[in-house]
Amino acid sequence: MINLAPREPKGYLRLGRVLRLKRSYRHAYSIYQHGFELVSKKHPSHPLLSVLRQMRDKVKFSALATDPLPVMPLELIVMIMKYLDTRSLCRCLRVSRGWKRLLTTQDPTIQSLWRIQHFDYNPKTARVRPALLQKYAGYAGFRVDELHIQNCRSVWMEETVFQWIAATRRSLKTLKLQASSDSHTYLPPMSCTIKACYPQLTSLYLGFHVPFMEEFVHKIVASSAATLQELTILNFPSRLLQRFGSAEIAVWPVLKRLRTLRLGGAPHKEKAVFNISSFMWVSPNVEEVWLEGAYVTFRSGDEHPENPWPHLKRVFVGQDVRWQRLADAPFPLPAEMEEVHLMHCDHVFSFLSGPFLENPDAYPEPKNLRKFTLRDRVPSHDPWPEYLQRWVRPSLESGALQELGMMFTKPHPYWLKSPELKFLSLKGLSLEFGTDPFSIDDALSDLLERFPNLEGLDIAQEPFSNAALARAVKKGVKIIYHRGEYHKRTEVREWALREHGARVLEGDYVTNSPIYLPDEKYRDFY
Repeated sequence: MINLAPREPKGYLRLGRVLRLKRSYRHAYSIYQHGFELVSKKHPSHPLLSVLRQMRDKVKFSALATDPLPVMPLELIVMIMKYLDTRSLCRCLRVSRGWKRLLTTQDPTIQSLWRIQHFDYNPKTARVRPALLQKYAGYAGFRVDELHIQNCRSVWMEETVFQWIAATRRSLKTLKLQASSDSHTYLPPMSCTIKACYPQLTSLYLGFHVPFMEEFVHKIVASSAATLQELTILNFPSRLLQRFGSAEIAVWPVLKRLRTLRLGGAPHKEKAVFNISSFMWVSPNVEEVWLEGAYVTFRSGDEHPENPWPHLKRVFVGQDVRWQRLADAPFPLPAEMEEVHLMHCDHVFSFLSGPFLENPDAYPEPKNLRKFTLRDRVPSHDPWPEYLQRWVRPSLESGALQELGMMFTKPHPYWLKSPELKFLSLKGLSLEFGTDPFSIDDALSDLLERFPNLEGLDIAQEPFSNAALARAVKKGVKIIYHRGEYHKRTEVREWALREHGARVLEGDYVTNSPIYLPDEKYRDFY
């Protein structure tokens, strides 16, 4: 019809419809456009000209739209796709055959997208079986660098899973296993077929509620002795089940490159029990220690290191940690400390007060302390005991201290000031200044004058007025943590965000601190 009557729109409409049914939108658009130009010149008032224009505009977007992936360089694709998690990356395989072919190519640039694999639990989807793990490892060229199973319920934890871990031993550097408190996961013992086939990890993470695997931990730590830099074991058995003591650790090799050690047990259960002296022997160069939910034992005499962890710089001791002798800390805090976080008054006595009473002349005076947190009341009749001054004052005066959290007793000493402090925690302020709004607001104003460049506050449940918080925001505070009475902070929250770009959040700054683990449920402890 087009050849016989090139200026009649019916032929173009029919051919365009056929091409649209064949999904040839670009060809259909060119037919509609060509027909519209010819008909509009010969018959500008033709009744079907408007229909031809509508059909041309209808297929215009589909005709001009192109799949970006085939025309983009692989480096640019990787820069975009690296922000996707494993689940989203797998969904991209279902977009089209072209996408799947491109994202599963053997090119090393694309394979780098699959080298960090994270599997979480979704009750609406089926569990990830070992065959899929093998398939996803193939997408990475069997060079997976990081494997993170957020909930062991999402994976059939069969022996083949450990065989898969063994198969990728040459490249796997980070292994994270986690589980929820309501999961009942059974991990079978490893067979002799995968003995001595463990990867050389730089980071091993066993989270809360993951069933304890003594054989697995021992063998994987032994194989990674020369490379392991970060060790997190939060699934120690309780004293009612199985004590994990020095006998088990004694067979571990010395981990000379280990810098971060996190130990603990699940909350709301019997405390995990382990002997920390054994860990000191096998990890002499540790710089960061994190303890929570545990009953810590340690030896005396020759069985305990004389100078344990001399390179220690950062320590976090949670409120649910206890040890056998309150008067003795399991390890000393050297003068080179950069971060100290003690969540219970017993810890303050063991680490700070006790050593000062025993030998005040040799007591450290750190000048490079960056973060200092005492969550509980200082066990002393003196509001500002000398041992506390030795820890806080030198770093304040040198300008090194950036974050300070403690119960500020009155009167405030003259040296309690610094233009370099960025964050202040004010939990327990009402215990000293009362709950009268005027008194506690004046106490906050005084602290803001002493620390003029504050950027963050944690007011916990202190009854500050919204007007006092507004004055803090006007002085430059960009983030305020609070707990409870969320509805009473609505007005100041909206005003702070709208006028100053500041945030008033419900939460705890301790659980948002980098030293605290970012992927566990902190509300179980705090």
